[in-house]
Amino acid sequence: MKKKERAMSLTMSILMPIIMCFIVNYLVRHGNGPAAQSAAQTPLINTIISTAVTMVLCMIITTFLPIGKLGRVLAKKLNVEPPGFKFMALNTLPISIFNTLFFSTLLSLFGVWQARSHASPEALSHMPPFLAMWLPSWLGLLLPTLIISCIISLTLASLVASIIGLNRPE
Repeated sequence: MKKKERAMSLTMSILMPIIMCFIVNYLVRHGNGPAAQSAAQTPLINTIISTAVTMVLCMIITTFLPIGKLGRVLAKKLNVEPPGFKFMALNTLPISIFNTLFFSTLLSLFGVWQARSHASPEALSHMPPFLAMWLPSWLGLLLPTLIISCIISLTLASLVASIIGLNRPE
């Protein structure tokens, strides 16, 4: 069982960054303020770089932080046993919250950094300070990223669990 849980954790920490990076990069490019201007210029390069960086960081973080275990602890505290939709939803909630905070923060920072680094000195002089550019970008990504992350985590966890052979939700 431990091998299957490790396989599930590894699979999720590879697939989630890939999927979330493409989605969040899309959100950044389509109407996320100043960050969108730079991201729209080099969408494929930004997506590849941010996917690689976030995948490595995600794998390192999930190695040291028991994010998957937090979901099982939450379900146990609420007396929800596997298999079942409630269990899977509670089990993926910490992963979704982590993904939301991690991806929205990192990719909005990356988008604003890209916008500022590619700006001419003239354009840079008219831009607000870094924090004033980043904060609205990040806040604009939080809710959509949380909703998307919950849906993807729940769907992907169910799919991966059934492929690996863990208890499948009802």
